[in-house]
Parts: sequence; structure tokens; C-alpha cells
Amino acid sequence: MDTTINLHEPSQRSIVGQVDSRLIRARQFLGYSTGDVARILDLNQSFLDAIENGSRRGDETTMHRLSDLYDRSYDWLTGDCQIGDKVEEESYTPFPIGLSSNDQKEIREFMQVMDSKSKKANVANKLEKLILSAGDNDWTESLHQQMGTYESSVATSRVDLLNAIVKIGVIVILRPLEGVSGTLLRHERTAGLLLSFLRSLGEIRLTSATALSQLILYAKKEILPEVEKLWFPPVSDSMLKSHKEKVYELAIKLLLPNFLLADMQNKQKWSNSDLSNPINIYQASLRLGASYKDTVNGFRQLGVLSEFDSTNLLKTKLVEIKRTLLDGYDLENLSGIDVWCLTHRDEGSVLQANPNDLFIIKLKQNCSAGYLWQFDNLKEAGFTMLKDWTEVSNTREVGLPSVRKLIAKPAQTASGFYEMEELCPWQRIPQQSNKMSFSYHRLQQLKAGLYSTELPQDTEPVT
Repeated sequence: MDTTINLHEPSQRSIVGQVDSRLIRARQFLGYSTGDVARILDLNQSFLDAIENGSRRGDETTMHRLSDLYDRSYDWLTGDCQIGDKVEEESYTPFPIGLSSNDQKEIREFMQVMDSKSKKANVANKLEKLILSAGDNDWTESLHQQMGTYESSVATSRVDLLNAIVKIGVIVILRPLEGVSGTLLRHERTAGLLLSFLRSLGEIRLTSATALSQLILYAKKEILPEVEKLWFPPVSDSMLKSHKEKVYELAIKLLLPNFLLADMQNKQKWSNSDLSNPINIYQASLRLGASYKDTVNGFRQLGVLSEFDSTNLLKTKLVEIKRTLLDGYDLENLSGIDVWCLTHRDEGSVLQANPNDLFIIKLKQNCSAGYLWQFDNLKEAGFTMLKDWTEVSNTREVGLPSVRKLIAKPAQTASGFYEMEELCPWQRIPQQSNKMSFSYHRLQQLKAGLYSTELPQDTEPVT
């Protein structure tokens, strides 16, 4: 049976209708209106509208010009190929409604870059080898070992997914998108990820994890449909919504793997009931480099949080948690500022924070024995001391240790290793009773352009 289409055969109206649909989908894929196309090709908009609604036929010259603009073959666009071409039929995902002209321009330029890179990479093969080499037991942990992110994740308490994605062969470009967090484009055997650096660190990391999750599930043939362009957050397309939960579940496991969550819980000596406290979840999210919501879902997937506790935690507002931690210190605007609470359990930790974040240091102090914590190293390094006080026990028992509290702001403090000592300053040669140290990495603004694994690791998007 002949399945080709003849545009000049009026009796094949149903097939011509499919051709009209292809013209519309090819245009929407690039985010163009018929007015945009008419302006670019110097054509009459009414003429284009008529071709798309099937009331007029496109002449050969016009169809070739549309083919060049849409970057789709003339044969497919005019129907001179099989209608049952599954790859072509399912590959069109239009631009989300309401994207600004700047966003559309950025995404089209990104698609042109992908077209030029399509023959120079083979992401599909690398993903297949990666999946095959991952073991069956604790598959996500094995996957991290194969990607080379396991050891660095344990050392820093967060997964460096962007570097892992680049090493797989995905092209990552950072641009100032306003309407979406990013878009993943599969083109032939490669893939590209366009990210907006106007998002928070947690959102950029989740978008990266979601993109990698999409690629892995596609390589494992566990997710359909086969689409060329995916938006973050996903557009409300019926074909994509059915797989949203599976993609998000794997994304959380990639971003917050079980081994990392368990290690965090062990370092902080949190019991399962301790994790029902929103302050602890918030502190975990800062160290893990994830959002509060994603951290709740990560611990829920691990099985240490019940659905009831997860629901209650997600009802808590972050600003309330921050104000509780600040314990009366008045700061009018907490937007874009995180509040870290450091105790002796953070000894040796690597903290990646923004310059405008606040550090609350809470340490037991044996002041009854004449010992006091010294913060000279922090002051000399440029930390601004906003508040310094001591909480004593309410009981009448003599000799109990007090709690020394300090609120400090790193501001423009350089990244480095910092150590605090508890000394007896009254002695001629002060003796050390205790010490606490941590490494501070100041996160800086990511720059627009091609992301490289050679970029400094202490970078942070604009918030």
C-alpha cells in the first residue's frame, strides 16, 4: 500500500490534514507565531495561516523556505515520506506559552549550537556503557561510583552533578533565561542542557539531576515518549506528565543518594525522630546543596520520614525556621539569605555558602573552669561578628558547661580552613581545652557561556 502523500491530490484530505499539523508543530517547536515566520521570510501572514489550516496549498518554493527555517526535511514537511515515521511524529515539543522574546532567542541559538555539535559527541553510547557497568545492588550508589562522583560527594556532602553531566558528553550552556529553569535538547546522538543562572543553587542542581534522570531512563528504555525538547519545570503535556513521578524520583536519588543522606544523618547523630524537626532538615539541605523540599523528599525515599512527617515538614515556612535560629537577632529581610548552625558535630566539614549567608556557631563552653572560646581567627579572616553571647544553665547545679553562641557573617571573606580554640586566657601560657574547625568555600556567581569541568568549584548562580 502506498503511504506517501501527494499534496496535489485533493481527495487525500485526511493526509493533507496531517501535513498541516506538521507545519504547525514544526513552527511551535521553535516558538514562532505565523507573524514571526511571515516577517522572517517576508511572506503574507494570511497566506501562511491558510497553508496551516489547509485552505491553501504551499507552493514548492515556500515549502522549501519553511523547511530551511524549521530545520526539517522537505520530504517530511510536505508529507513525501511515511506518516508512520515514529521518531518524527513524536519529536515535537512546542515552546511553553508566555516565553519572553529574549528566552525564545536564547533557546533558538542554543538549538543552533546543538545542531553544529551533533556529529561530535555520542552521549547515547556513554550512557549505555554507564548503565551496563552499574551493579544491581544499590544501583544509584554504583552509578555514582561509575560517574566518578562517589568519593567527592562523601568528602563535601554534596553531589557535583554538573561535572558528571559534562563528562558524559552533554553540552551545558548557562544563559539568563527568565521563564524556565532550563531545557534539555536531544539532537541525533548527543544532548545539550541549557540552564538559567538566574535560579538558586538548589533549583539549578535539581534541574541538572532531572535532565540526567531523563537521559538515563530514556537510555534504559524505561520512559516514553521520545521527545527532542524537555522543559524544566515540565510543561503540562499529557505525554510527559505520566512519567513525571518516575523522573523526579530518580532525580532525587541522583542528587541526594541514600549513601549521602545516611552519612549526613550519621555525622550529625540525628535519630529518625530528629529528622521530623524542620530545623534539622533545613540544615541538612544547606550542607547537601539541595532545596528544603527536595531534602524532605530524599529522606522520605530513604524511609526515615513517614508521609505524615513529610507533609508536616513541607508546611513549615523557611523564614520561620531562619527566625527561630536567629533567636531574636533582628534582620528584616531574610530573602536570599541562609542561616547555617554549626556545632561540634560539624568538625572538619566543608561548607559551601554565599557571602550574604549567616553562620550561627553554638559550642559548649567550660566557663566555670575558666575556659572561653576564641574567635580571633574568624575576625582576622574578615568574618563580621553580629552577636556574641553565652547561655548558662537554668539549674542551680554548679559547674555545668554553658553554651557560647556567635552570629557571624562571612561577607567577602576568602575561602579557607578556619579553626577555633577553647582556651583559658588567664594562664600565662594558655592551655587548649577543645577546638573546632571547618572549611569555608565562598560561592560566587556563575558566568554565562559554556560550562566547563575546569571552572572553579566554588561558584554559585545569581539569587
